[in-house]
Amino acid sequence: MRTAEFTHYQFMATLDRRTCARCGERDGEVYKLSEMNQGENAPPMHARCRCTIVAYDGLQYGTRAARDFGDSVKGKSVSLDADESGDKKIKTPFGEVNGTKVKITLSNGEVVDHYRRVPADMSYRDWKAIYIDKTKSLDTWRAEFDARRQADEQSPLRQRGRQVIDDLSAGRLPTAASGGKVGLAAGNINLTVTQGTPPKLIGKLENVTANAIQKTLEHYEAQIVTAPVEHAVIITRRGDIYHCSGDLNTLPTIEELGDELYGAIVTHNHPVGSDNEYTFSESDCRLFTRFNLEQLRGIDERFIYELNRNSEDIDNIVTLENADEYTFRHGQVVDFALTKGFGYRRWLR
Repeated sequence: MRTAEFTHYQFMATLDRRTCARCGERDGEVYKLSEMNQGENAPPMHARCRCTIVAYDGLQYGTRAARDFGDSVKGKSVSLDADESGDKKIKTPFGEVNGTKVKITLSNGEVVDHYRRVPADMSYRDWKAIYIDKTKSLDTWRAEFDARRQADEQSPLRQRGRQVIDDLSAGRLPTAASGGKVGLAAGNINLTVTQGTPPKLIGKLENVTANAIQKTLEHYEAQIVTAPVEHAVIITRRGDIYHCSGDLNTLPTIEELGDELYGAIVTHNHPVGSDNEYTFSESDCRLFTRFNLEQLRGIDERFIYELNRNSEDIDNIVTLENADEYTFRHGQVVDFALTKGFGYRRWLR
């Protein structure tokens, strides 16, 4: 949830009579992920707790499963009739929401269907009041839900969630400008600035995970690949994100980052018209070695290439299909990686 940049979660209890009061009271409650505390506002709340959590960005739409205890003994349905098709159905005062039963296969192979669908945002308290205690009608609950839905449509969480979905549907990574941060605080690079800019802090990973790092690299590579001069994006060991630029063939300002560069992950572009040989230059290889970079990536109009610390990740296979792509410089970088015990690979964009 944190990697996907959710800030809140919703407590979800099991809807049946065995749910304890402590969990039932919390069902449907929304908490900040930063304030999660197991046993207090997140399961497990106690031994044999069956509760869970779900990501939250506004009211939950759709349905959830509720266990039907209208006619039951110790949690097992006992009043079953066969309909015309021979399937079993339960006689119960549970009532219809959308008429959907959920068939469950038990560990002993028995298939039961004493689960029914109820609205997703119906809490344990409401479910119990409507279907068990019968102190509230379903129509009353729907009226309450409709009122909350109108307010929810304008909430910041709902607007942010809607924007993130729109971005992903359009093939865009959510950005700070569009209300989300992709789990990585990734924004946009100003490519109109004068060349030779020194390293500048432009963001910070909230969670330094492999998934967040990969998304960050791809997010910025899409921006710098067509730039007329070299640009570099650096992710430090702490997750700080820096940007700097150079000229057509070099990045002389990158080393100004100093100690922050050691062990970092770096990506950069090779512009069209540069001395690029569709792989890393000698200065790139020296940068990777000198600062003990965790990973160095390059991108141009044809290829993406990567130096890493996995010695088994070597692209040194020549076939009839790729022989014309196996340039002299590419072979030199393969030899460099093999000699140093590094990983190296290159692939078509």
